[in-house]
Amino acid sequence: MPKQTTAKQIDVHKKALLKRVLAVSKGARRGQIFTPEAESLIRKIVTVQYPERNREELRKELAEAENKTVAVKVNALYPEAAERLEMPPTLLLTLPQLPKQVRYRFVGTSLLIVDREIHLIIDFMTNALP
Repeated sequence: MPKQTTAKQIDVHKKALLKRVLAVSKGARRGQIFTPEAESLIRKIVTVQYPERNREELRKELAEAENKTVAVKVNALYPEAAERLEMPPTLLLTLPQLPKQVRYRFVGTSLLIVDREIHLIIDFMTNALP
């Protein structure tokens, strides 16, 4: 997009992109990225990096986040206005690295992969903090 792009043009672009992505990913379902093997690996990483006491603190912090109403399902929108609980740096460094177009987010104890530009939930796993 040109440097002189207006906020309205950006919004129109995002909506068009979202529409195209949703059309292409109609059959997308949970587990296409977070396979059972990937989920098992992530839970193991979390268990090793965070002793039970630290996981409990993280669970409490996540429970207090204001994003509890976010629908946790593939192809749902992760609202821009929702509080975005940033990933703890030590956990982020140990999880499999994602392409720059997506990021990890937590909603409760579910770990999501969310598109950075259109805020679409691409996949998620439940009970990411065993």
